[in-house]
Amino acid sequence: MILKALAISSYLLKYADDASLLSTQVSSTPDELEMAYVMHWARQNKMSINLLKSLELFVCRPNVSRARPHSQTLIVCDAKLLGV
Repeated sequence: MILKALAISSYLLKYADDASLLSTQVSSTPDELEMAYVMHWARQNKMSINLLKSLELFVCRPNVSRARPHSQTLIVCDAKLLGV
C-alpha cells in the first residue's frame, strides 16, 4: 500500500520519518478520513504515529473568526511558504 493523499485536491509531503498533509477547506475527502488512512498505512507498515507531536493547522484570511475543532489546532492568519 502506497502512502498518498486520498483527495485529488490534497497533497501529502513526505521526508524521512516526517509527513505533512495539505488540504483545502472544501475537499471531497474529510480530513478525518485522510488521517485514518495515514494511521492505517502506518499500522500496516509496523510504524507508529506520535499523536502528541501531531497538530492541525488552519491558514485563513485575517479577521476571519473560526472555531477550533480540536485542542491540537493552531490557527494562523499570516504565513510565508519557503521553497527548497
